[in-house]
Amino acid sequence: MADNSRKQLIMIDIDGIHPDVLYGFLDDKTTNTSRLAGTGLRAENASAVFPAVTLSCQPSMFTGVFPGRHGIIGNSWFDRHSDPLMYRRYTTAATAAGVYGFGLVGFPTIILPQRPQLQYANNDMATDVKTVYQFAAAAGLDSWQVFNQISRGVGKWIKPTRPEMILFALCHEELVHNKHWDKATFKHLFRDMRKNPLPDLTVFYISGHDNSSHENGPDTQNDYYRQIVDPLFGLFIAELEKIRPLEEFHFLLAADHCQAKTVREKTHIVTNEMLAEVMNGVPGGGFALFDKKSVRDADTAVICTEAFTAQVHLKNRQTGRWADEPDFERDTLPAAAAFEKLKNGQMPFVDIVLVRRGFGADYEVFSGGSLISLENFFSGKESEYPDAVRRLKGVNCSRCGDMMVLLDCRKGYYFGDKPKAGEHGGLHILDSAVPFAVSGPGIPNSTVRDASIVDIVPTIGKIMGFETPGVDGKSLL
Repeated sequence: MADNSRKQLIMIDIDGIHPDVLYGFLDDKTTNTSRLAGTGLRAENASAVFPAVTLSCQPSMFTGVFPGRHGIIGNSWFDRHSDPLMYRRYTTAATAAGVYGFGLVGFPTIILPQRPQLQYANNDMATDVKTVYQFAAAAGLDSWQVFNQISRGVGKWIKPTRPEMILFALCHEELVHNKHWDKATFKHLFRDMRKNPLPDLTVFYISGHDNSSHENGPDTQNDYYRQIVDPLFGLFIAELEKIRPLEEFHFLLAADHCQAKTVREKTHIVTNEMLAEVMNGVPGGGFALFDKKSVRDADTAVICTEAFTAQVHLKNRQTGRWADEPDFERDTLPAAAAFEKLKNGQMPFVDIVLVRRGFGADYEVFSGGSLISLENFFSGKESEYPDAVRRLKGVNCSRCGDMMVLLDCRKGYYFGDKPKAGEHGGLHILDSAVPFAVSGPGIPNSTVRDASIVDIVPTIGKIMGFETPGVDGKSLL
């Protein structure tokens, strides 16, 4: 007989879904999604960490700490303090495969050989930060993680197979419909559920939805979810009910970030070549921008871009050493002024320019030649930039830029090299608002006003009965 007292929690991580879309399906009692968490606790105003991009948000979801502590501050980052210099970009073919422990080519399979030592995201996280899986294991609980990049300490990592990795690449390059990737994700989980007992904690990552939104725009999320994702949840429910009654499970549904609508035309893409022109024109001799591949001796600037954020690293032009802070007056402020000019003109893509006076200093807003504290600048702007001060302070670390340039996502512009209809990676509510819903035995029907994705780990701990010391978030229960 099944142990009715045993708690089993299933966290469903839907990449990029807008809270209004998910909450709409939770409220619609004709949907499969409503059977998972149609009742229970819900956050009205939950937000991502900054920048609102997958590889900074996913580690925060599963460690409960801000990116400045776990160390993955975006889909790309530069560490000027390491020896040798370290530039990581998770969206190249090699690193995307390596995140899941695959090489691109090699023996014995020629294509995508197993290379478990890679696991770039797991290995790039700070070693003193624990994941929810490690917290659970310390309490004697088992866990699965399905298709997500962050798996440190998990009992079983259900990762894509070689054919599934190829399918993912084809979907990502818009050669195959994303429904095939989401269906493959569910089918893979079902195979494991039929072979092995479901653990105490299962984390299930659904990412085709996000890629579809990039391709077709966030306005299409509702249709994609209704046609593809919700029916798959119907199949998922059928598998769960083979194990125990559905109402005996706990569910936590959330997203890592949201998406803003962008203009799918080259006219609205801010390319690395454009950024190189800006840097070359900075007073005092300009800066030579790297090529987004490797940092060469002659490079004096590195810019790591998400769609709506640029982390700008400046070499001290007097000493010529990355290890030295740039001169704030001679290096940083002239570069900040060059970007501020781009709030206007033919291509007004800049929203906010942030600078810090030195390594470890707080960021300040550079505006009209003046410096404004984060607290003063964002006061009264919560509806546009949710939890902005905490999120900006939460990303600040040694891997951050001397400047950060936030792009104006409301105008449809984005950093990149390919036309997209939806993007994210900034501070604005358009790409930072996320859903956060919890259901199951003992969960009250209630609403909390504010929440963050760093609250997920302590909330899971509260439900499952284990401690989560050292996290930045708090339980919503």
